[in-house]
Order: sequence, then structure tokens, then C-alpha cells
Amino acid sequence: MSDRAVVLFGALTLLSVVVLGAVLYALPGEGIGDLWQAPQPSQEPGYRSVPSLEQRRALAARPESPLWYRDRSPRLFWIRPFGLHSAGLEGIGWYATSFGILLISSFVTSFVFPRQLKTVSDALRRQPRRSLWFLLLGLIAYATLGLLVTLLFLNFTTIVLLLLVLPALLLATLLGLVAVELWIGQVITRWGHIEGSSALMELLVGVVLLFLVSSIPYAGWAAVGIAAAIGFGALLYTRFGSGEEWSLGTLEA
Repeated sequence: MSDRAVVLFGALTLLSVVVLGAVLYALPGEGIGDLWQAPQPSQEPGYRSVPSLEQRRALAARPESPLWYRDRSPRLFWIRPFGLHSAGLEGIGWYATSFGILLISSFVTSFVFPRQLKTVSDALRRQPRRSLWFLLLGLIAYATLGLLVTLLFLNFTTIVLLLLVLPALLLATLLGLVAVELWIGQVITRWGHIEGSSALMELLVGVVLLFLVSSIPYAGWAAVGIAAAIGFGALLYTRFGSGEEWSLGTLEA
């Protein structure tokens, strides 16, 4: 590994410590959570309620606090793009699990669909000015598919088609996100003049950066949504990673 690569991973490690320190301790201490949380906090702590941070500290400090509260009280979780997250020391495990799932999913996808990912990431890298076009195309496609899913759900006779549409949509979204991760890694490694960087190294850099951005309250949802739309749009532009043009020439031949 070159010296520049060591510096890059050192910078990513430092950035991870700063971001996770903020989302685990600093921001929750200021009452900043996220758009969705489960379960909701209760003003009157009970067996199945979630008290506020001040109430939890006060109850835990009481010698007469029941053991069920100390050992089995539910935690306050925030729903973020890649899973559930919690504040404080116990939240580290949730973040590590979410990152592990994202990393494994990205690596498995890169091994199963290497040619498609290379085609899509190359389209993003060679035509960065078209990112807005890819974003617009992805948003239009998501809106259209969302309407289609709604109609299929409302029609009892076609609801079985959801078993085909939803998995296909999730797979296309995953392919688009992994392509964006690879593209981000390529941009960073080339910007840092890191010679001999492998595709897995570039993908790792992209996964780390996308996960850190997704961990930021509120902004994470917007960032991942934009990344997913850009990736989906690029996937459609490249004809699902085949690199061929959209044409009816085959039917007319």
C-alpha cells in the first residue's frame, strides 16, 4: 500500500471518529434525532415506555430502581437510510452492524454484477456533467414506478405482480447505489493521485463516505436519496449496465 493510500485511510478513520462522535453523543445531547424514531418517548416512564435522557439518568441513579428498568428498558432508536441507530455507547453496535450489512451487500453486488457496475460507474465518471440529468431521470423513474406500485397494490387481481416489481426495484436501487459508491471512490483516489488502487479499494472508500453521510440526521436521507436517484438514472441511461443504446432496431431487423 502506497503512502498516499495510508494517508487516505487515516483521513477516513479520523473523519469517521468525528462524524460518529457527533451523531452518537453531541447531537443527541442537543436533542437532535432524525425524521423517524421508534418507539416514541413517554413522559411517564413505565415497563414499556421510553423515558427522556434526563429521566433515564435520574432513575438509574436511584438505589431502589427496579432491575427490569436497568436491564430491560427499551432504547430510543432512529430510523436512518441503512438501518436503526441509537445514541451513546450502545449505539456503536448498531452503527457497526449497519455498516457491515452495507459493506457486504456492496461487495457481493460487485462480484455478481461486475460488468454492469463498471459500465454505470464509467458513465458517471466520464460524464460528470450529466449527473443532474441522471438525477432527473432517476426521480422521474422512481415517481413512475411508485405510481405503478400503488396501482398494483390497489388492484387485487394484480397485487401478485408486486412480488416481481418490488424485488426488481430494490435490486436496481442497490446496483445504482453501489455504482455511485464506486464512482465516489474513483473520484477520491484519482484526486489523491493514488496509483494502483484496486476496484475493491475504490468501492471501500465510497462505502465509507456514503455511510458517514447517511448517518447525519435529516441530511443523510436527502444525500442517500440523491445518490440512489443518480445511480438509478445512470443505470437506465446505460440500459441496465449493458452499455447499449435504447433502440427497437433488433425488432426491426
